[in-house]
Amino acid sequence: MNPRTGNAHLSAGYAPATLNHALSVLASFYEFQQSCGLGPVVSPVPPQSRTGRRLEAHHNPLEPFRLHRRGALRQKQPDRQPRAVPDDVLDEVFASLGCYRDRALVSMFLSSGARAAEVLGMTVGDAHPGDGRIWVCTKGLGGVKQACPASPEAFAWLVLYLGELADDGHRPGPDEPLWWTRRHPLRPLT
Repeated sequence: MNPRTGNAHLSAGYAPATLNHALSVLASFYEFQQSCGLGPVVSPVPPQSRTGRRLEAHHNPLEPFRLHRRGALRQKQPDRQPRAVPDDVLDEVFASLGCYRDRALVSMFLSSGARAAEVLGMTVGDAHPGDGRIWVCTKGLGGVKQACPASPEAFAWLVLYLGELADDGHRPGPDEPLWWTRRHPLRPLT
């Protein structure tokens, strides 16, 4: 049983963030339906505040701030610290990787935040070390390339990988894929 609301079914195994998100989605849905004249007269989700906005959004900084009660059914969420991988764990991961290509890939993933398919779909011309950016086809933009920042370490690993690839007798052109398999016959990595 949820001690705050008295509803046993509301908190059955769901995280507070999940419940709050579901309430926000439902409230937005009913608000849209009402604005179009299609929905019920009253939303089953109580508003977060009387004005429908977060109460501290327009707080005057010259006046003391007062805490307000959460909206009905809203769950208290603990403050979360950002998650990060410790440096010693990253050092172990990079030490365990067997080639420059893998180190360059992992470094690109970590520093750019791009999805795997986005990084693997890069061409040689998509890496711009002078700008500190890579260009990837992001999800949802219909093939339009978007810039992502990448770390200098990622570009250092990339240079070593391209040197390793050239030593193997393969020098891809600017419009060719950037990432290649290590075994012969060489083919683009997917």
